[in-house]
Amino acid sequence: MNKLEAILVSLMAGAASNGDAQDAKGPKVGFSTLIANDYVAKPGFVFGSGPVNQSTLSFSFNDVIRKGDSLSAFGWSNYDLTDGEMHEVDVGVSYSQGFDVKGGKIRVSASPQYWFYPSHLIGKFDPAFDAGINYSHKLGNADFLLRNILEHDAAPFRQIYYLTFSKTMKKEAFSFTPGVTFSFIRGFPRTDDGLAHITPRANFKINGKNSSIFWNLGYQFGVNTEKIKDTPVTSLGISYNFK
Repeated sequence: MNKLEAILVSLMAGAASNGDAQDAKGPKVGFSTLIANDYVAKPGFVFGSGPVNQSTLSFSFNDVIRKGDSLSAFGWSNYDLTDGEMHEVDVGVSYSQGFDVKGGKIRVSASPQYWFYPSHLIGKFDPAFDAGINYSHKLGNADFLLRNILEHDAAPFRQIYYLTFSKTMKKEAFSFTPGVTFSFIRGFPRTDDGLAHITPRANFKINGKNSSIFWNLGYQFGVNTEKIKDTPVTSLGISYNFK
């Protein structure tokens, strides 16, 4: 599992900026790309040979229905640099709305998605639906994601419950975010329902005017069946926000 991170050679820049940071006029167009040691999916499964290139393209609008909301369309890809295969391409839309609450902010989101597996390593396709809630406070952030992978053909209905606690510390252009994620699963073949893995991690980021360079460093501790292994979770990437 231990692989040296590949060198990030080129960038067609940009990642979608945070909805709170965008103005109402759109769309905001972004692209981000990173190199990761492996494709480690949210349930904890490792796919392919690694390392991998993962890229995201997004188009976002703010204040679409009411002030403080955000609507985006996005595409995401996972390309394995060792076996030369595009193992996954995802497309979807996401709608979120932010609310001020005493002591912090809450943002709720919903996102229908469709996942393609060109190499057929994982399967052929999966329709999915995400629902999430984020609570941000001066003491830290809490994120909860409920991912539903819908039943189709011979594939059963599966769920992932993804809970992350983190705290961001900033100094000028540099930010550091330590955190820990707990992943719970239900309905995945040859696994036990319940806690799948615990993953402490840290994110280091240097922010420019419209761009950033980031490094994620973590380690997954599998606590389910042998399908969910202990493994490093690391990545190095660049993002750019087109204005």
